[in-house]
Amino acid sequence: MSQILKEPDSEILTKLLPCSVLCTEPVEEYSQIVAQANVFNCGGIVISICLLHKLMDATSMSCFLTFWASINKGSSFDSSFCNDIVCSNYKLVSSLFPQTNSSSFDHSSVQQAFSKCEKKRHFKRVVFKSKAISDLKAKSKSKDVPNPTSVEVLSGFIWKCIWEAASAPSILTHAVNLRKRITVEPSLREVCVGNIFWVIVAHYLAEEEKQVEVSELVSLLRHSFAEINGDYIQGSGDIVKLMKERKKLLCEAPKLCIFTSWRNIGFNEVDFGWGKPIWVATAGDSNVTKDNIVVLLDAISGDGVEVWILLDEEEMKLLEQNPEFLEFALLNPVIPLP
Repeated sequence: MSQILKEPDSEILTKLLPCSVLCTEPVEEYSQIVAQANVFNCGGIVISICLLHKLMDATSMSCFLTFWASINKGSSFDSSFCNDIVCSNYKLVSSLFPQTNSSSFDHSSVQQAFSKCEKKRHFKRVVFKSKAISDLKAKSKSKDVPNPTSVEVLSGFIWKCIWEAASAPSILTHAVNLRKRITVEPSLREVCVGNIFWVIVAHYLAEEEKQVEVSELVSLLRHSFAEINGDYIQGSGDIVKLMKERKKLLCEAPKLCIFTSWRNIGFNEVDFGWGKPIWVATAGDSNVTKDNIVVLLDAISGDGVEVWILLDEEEMKLLEQNPEFLEFALLNPVIPLP
């Protein structure tokens, strides 16, 4: 266990998963949730979990782990707590997300995105300390965004650095939790289980000779996030049209950067009875997709944010040699023990 914490490695972490993250079985044979307990000779335990993203998002996974851990400790629950998690009134749910005919949408492009990539890729961890994030916020302020959030500045900064490493413009997508953004009745509780998220798309068309500023990308992200409001969600009846428009945009992009934030959803608080985790991470096959992936997580120490980045091998080398990136990011530091 100490060796893993001293120098975290995605390939080693992937060996601790209960199954492959790339399903090859027929869809009707997919497992919904698979969990595994890895027990080390030193007494350390790693709980790993894979879930079917068609059914659950990261918030749902955190909810599942929290209740599972509580039950493991012997906690009892009133049966009414299930009403907070699962909405049995399907008419109520369909009023929020009305059924649409998606038969005219070609899903092949989505399936192709998550197919085995032949190029050598790396999934690596970096850490941004709280001081570095504060400095980035100061650097990213603008008239449009005088108070950028941590997610906005980290996403904008990392996107810029990946962009420079790839030597080509790219499109950023960012997952958005819809639970807090539904402002009409019936509202959704944060513990509602499902795949309740949407994806914003940010596309920056820079002139070839123009140096891209982080503040510009942060402003673009703020605008894109702000579009996902109650009115937008209530207008989701035209979802197929939106998907077609985005598919066209994504197909034209030389590179796609997929961002998601797992911050502030409770992973670090899960306690199975032997204390809170000393570390929380993500893992998976580095060659599972050709797209770039960035995952933000709260640092267990409370000091900053951990980021896992999936890039082509050459792009990763350039990123790790970028002086501006290294000014704020620490490359895979040792996990501090409590």
